[in-house]
Amino acid sequence: MTIVPMKILVVDDSLSERMFLMARLDRLGHEVVGAADGLEALSLFRIHSPDLVLLDVVMPVMDGLETARRIRAMNTDWVPIIFLSQMTGDHDIAAGIDAGGDDYLTKPVAEIVLTAKMRAMERIAAMRARQIELTRSLARSNEKLQRLAELDGLTGLPNRRRLEEDLAREWEACARFRQPLGLILIDVGALKTINEQQGPLAGDDCLKQVAAMLESLVKTPPDLLARYGSGKFCVILPDSPEHDVLDFAQHLRAHLAALDAPGTPWPGKTIPPMIEIASVTRIPQAESSSTIFLNEARERLRLAKQTRMGMRAP
Repeated sequence: MTIVPMKILVVDDSLSERMFLMARLDRLGHEVVGAADGLEALSLFRIHSPDLVLLDVVMPVMDGLETARRIRAMNTDWVPIIFLSQMTGDHDIAAGIDAGGDDYLTKPVAEIVLTAKMRAMERIAAMRARQIELTRSLARSNEKLQRLAELDGLTGLPNRRRLEEDLAREWEACARFRQPLGLILIDVGALKTINEQQGPLAGDDCLKQVAAMLESLVKTPPDLLARYGSGKFCVILPDSPEHDVLDFAQHLRAHLAALDAPGTPWPGKTIPPMIEIASVTRIPQAESSSTIFLNEARERLRLAKQTRMGMRAP
């Protein structure tokens, strides 16, 4: 039969009994550590994270029942505990099970019984290892799905849901420490026209180019770049005074201007995206909220677009 090596903690105040068990378990191919009392056992349990505990019931300092209770209280992964005792009455066994034990071995432990019990524990250890790996795999998959749910499928940037969650968190943090919070909105004003005249693929290409340029400019954590809406992007700037926010908005405007030059956004396309930018900076107050803050930025962007359209009107 194939041996499934386990890490086993043997706890017994009898040195001779402890050494016998450790030697026999070592010959069976397991990694073994020993403790002389409950307190030492708890310390070794934290250090070694064993797959199995063989635990004497009657010990000085801390008995086996209390040791089992404390192991169960501090460990989230189920680890089998087998009690070792000469007391094998019904009430003794029930007390051990109630304390968190899983099985009982009568002392002195017969070698043939110990060997058979370890074969059963090996099967349990293998199943436990598979269960733990499956749980971890599911957790990784759920984490990956959670991350994907927070990303915009076209640009790969955080989406509106993630933006609003992060903005609310930064609003609370800046309010707590009385720090300024900046917000910049970027709008691709001609997206509807591009989609209508050149097709949705051209519109997607335009958005991806704007996103790529913004991503190359917003590099400093904890600043966050996200896609806010159909043709809108947003940058959150925590702990940023107004002059820094205005300077960064101007920095973005200067680089994005290249995309507004006719004929340059993408090969064969001639409609400039008409990018507009607006910013707002506030020290968050208890009577306000991140939603009101975002709406203020949206209103500033709307006024900026109106002004731009008015300037272009004949």
